[in-house]
Amino acid sequence: MSRRWVLRRVAADERNEVAVREQLVDVHLRFFGEEHTAMDPEITEAWTLWSGALEESDDPRRAWSITLYALMQDVRMATY
Repeated sequence: MSRRWVLRRVAADERNEVAVREQLVDVHLRFFGEEHTAMDPEITEAWTLWSGALEESDDPRRAWSITLYALMQDVRMATY
């Protein structure tokens, strides 16, 4: 059984924009129940955050940590 719960489409050290965007599409579907394409504004916004974090740290794992943390702060994640 796989222990990968969030990043199911890419390795945590992936840097390829197309692959990262596809993973962000998957994350949005599972976190928010929203279907998007890789070039939708919501995915571009998440990509911008991810790539900015990567630029600052040069560590894809840290970029994912920052991006996923930010996405989990979204009010749509709240359950009642």
